[in-house]
Amino acid sequence: MKGTLITTTKDEATGLRYGIYLIRFKNKLWIATFDIDHSLLVQVQGVELAEDKVPAPVQGQVREWLL
Repeated sequence: MKGTLITTTKDEATGLRYGIYLIRFKNKLWIATFDIDHSLLVQVQGVELAEDKVPAPVQGQVREWLL
């Protein structure tokens, strides 16, 4: 299994910290949310990457941001 930590975040309401990972497993991509404080997997969801699934306004603003 290979992957990368995308970001960490803290829920201000609960004080809990989460790690968000992008993982490749069996030739599929997954996003896993991990509760750092309790060492628990909170959520896993499959991801399909396809440029046509990103709405045009989002694509435009991301391009602007990265330029």
